[in-house]
Amino acid sequence: MVCTSLGIAPARLLASFADWIDLDGPILLARDRDHPVPYANGRIGIPPRKLWG
Repeated sequence: MVCTSLGIAPARLLASFADWIDLDGPILLARDRDHPVPYANGRIGIPPRKLWG
C-alpha cells in the first residue's frame, strides 16, 4: 500500500491494537505531504497537527 501521511495518520490510531502492522506507505513516496508523519528506528511517530492543514 502506498499513500501519503494523511492516509496513514488515522490508521496509526488502530496500530496499538495489532501485533504487527504495515504503515510505511509514505516512506515509499518520492515526496510526501508537508508536515508528514515522522518515522524513526522502524517506528511511526505521532502525526503533527499541521498535517491536517
